[in-house]
Amino acid sequence: MSRTYWAAMPRPDRSSEAAVKLLRNYNYRLGNRPSTTMLTATGCPEQCTFCEEAMTGIRWADLDSLKAEMDDIKALDYGGVYLFDDLFAIAMAKVRPIATELAQRDLIYRCNAQARYYTRWGEDFARLLADTGCYEAVFGAESGSQTILDNVRKRTSVEMNYRTVEYAKKHGIIVKAFILLGLPGENRETLRETERFVLSSGIDDAQIAIYCPYKGTQIRETIERGDGDFDLTFSGEGLGAYGQKGGSTEAVVRTASLSEQQLIEFRD
Repeated sequence: MSRTYWAAMPRPDRSSEAAVKLLRNYNYRLGNRPSTTMLTATGCPEQCTFCEEAMTGIRWADLDSLKAEMDDIKALDYGGVYLFDDLFAIAMAKVRPIATELAQRDLIYRCNAQARYYTRWGEDFARLLADTGCYEAVFGAESGSQTILDNVRKRTSVEMNYRTVEYAKKHGIIVKAFILLGLPGENRETLRETERFVLSSGIDDAQIAIYCPYKGTQIRETIERGDGDFDLTFSGEGLGAYGQKGGSTEAVVRTASLSEQQLIEFRD
């Protein structure tokens, strides 16, 4: 899908009777405000080998269209939005006008970030988000081990992850980290490094899951090619890594050092 085509697509229907009825079934709160979801862009330029969206490029929506959607959201008496972009906090020049429009409508928001972009300008990105009503920032820390981050081409450092939390917290933004266990090369020491990050970084919340090699990822393609030196064994399709009821996590991978059961025990 081209950037031009996506930018010109009609925005979601939030005004018809059927749309309003559907939206009222979605009970999501940001802080103490009833909130809904919104998408300002799709795609991700990063190279992470565990992700289906890697190297898909960013396709931004038209600002006037986004403003009309914000007006629809406000008219429905919502006070906040979860910006569902893969990476919202990726480019200050792109984010500033969108965030400004949200602030003008008194819509607080939750957004997804990436440590390398978020820390590129020091505290400036965190300050921009905080000044325009960012309530919570969520980012894929993935691991507290630099070895693991390098293994999956995350292009971030453990230090960047710590600074992401530091900058956000300094400006009053709640921080949640996504953590993936069982990535290639995982062993007891890398798990301990991740545990140290979770306990010492200052994050407010974390989603800790065991990795699942989804179709379309570079890791899955490597497994299917049968590369002999690859330190990850896939036992078969499962429920996936995210959103399981009750926070449980199954394991469909093991590494040379850790079994599926050991990953589950550590996660729990």
